[in-house]
Amino acid sequence: MTIKDIAKQCSVSVSTVSRVLNDRPDVSEDVRRKVLSAIKNSNYIPNNSARDLVRTKSDAVGLVVRGVSNPFYTDIIRAIERTITDAGFTMVMQQIGTCDDEVKCGAVMEREKRLQGIVFLGGRFDYTPADLAMLNVPFVCCSYSNRYGTLIEGEYSSVSIADGDTAQQAVELAAFRGRAMADAAKGIECGMTAVMNLDRDALAKCCEEASALGCVQICNYNCPGQLVIGGEKAAVAKAAGARRCIPLKVSGPFHTRLMHPAGDALAERFEAEHFGEMETPVLFNCLGHEKAESDTIPALLEKQVQSSVYMEDTLRRLGELGVTDILEVGPGKALSGFVKKTLGTDVRCTAVETAEELEAFLTSWKEAQA
Repeated sequence: MTIKDIAKQCSVSVSTVSRVLNDRPDVSEDVRRKVLSAIKNSNYIPNNSARDLVRTKSDAVGLVVRGVSNPFYTDIIRAIERTITDAGFTMVMQQIGTCDDEVKCGAVMEREKRLQGIVFLGGRFDYTPADLAMLNVPFVCCSYSNRYGTLIEGEYSSVSIADGDTAQQAVELAAFRGRAMADAAKGIECGMTAVMNLDRDALAKCCEEASALGCVQICNYNCPGQLVIGGEKAAVAKAAGARRCIPLKVSGPFHTRLMHPAGDALAERFEAEHFGEMETPVLFNCLGHEKAESDTIPALLEKQVQSSVYMEDTLRRLGELGVTDILEVGPGKALSGFVKKTLGTDVRCTAVETAEELEAFLTSWKEAQA
């Protein structure tokens, strides 16, 4: 199979196939999809070095990084490389720009480097199953996603910073947590829906009435006027009823009792982990406040995976503690919206998405405090 065969199969010119292979913007999306599909189905390798790689088995795992200059990524990249190396593989890293397509980049790396797997770090990972179909190797997403959730769970990174633990432990535990949650969700037809303008007690009663159809409960107390219910799909639909609701795309009944098997898996894993003493207070979102003297970090992390997230309560506690400024780091401003609806103008909230924006904010904030 040659580039001419691909062009003939797709009824396009050789130069068009070449532009698709080089991810040029001057190709329509319909043609791009057709050419990529033909390449995938024919197992075409677009260059001589990749053809040579076909004859030998590669031990490479790819790391696609969006925003490598982000100072928070340094320890994470080192931890990922160490983990890959310890597993007997070599890491191949590719930096991409803020507007580049991670999946397309990963697919090209997969073909050319004969990757055994891919890790995506940074940015917003909101690709559809159709988009992901061009990847033929296992992949892990260390990024933010409205569709799939986050891999680096905030609770874990907060604990890692607060007790001085390593970034590698946070990454490994968050990855284990993700696998345990996926295992717990297998075979469950799940649903999750945001419910607007209904108070907690009323929605809890709706969930109780719908429980005959399966598990359904409030899994997120986001802010005044916004709650999220989750569980088994039929029960969630019944509890939501005809109210003002927004169905959410999720891959599991997260933060409900259906995640109990994941909690058990975490409890077993934590027996082999060391958690130091916390040097900085952390508000645990499964409580809505700091841990008590009798609480342990492993027990709270086990609880967190299968319990409701009390975001509103956590924000109110921050207000009680006298917090005047809150910084949201990451894509979008969803959490900033929760802050404003919960605490009003009493607390200033700023959202930053890039390392440059973060540095600029910290500089101006320090100057204002001087």
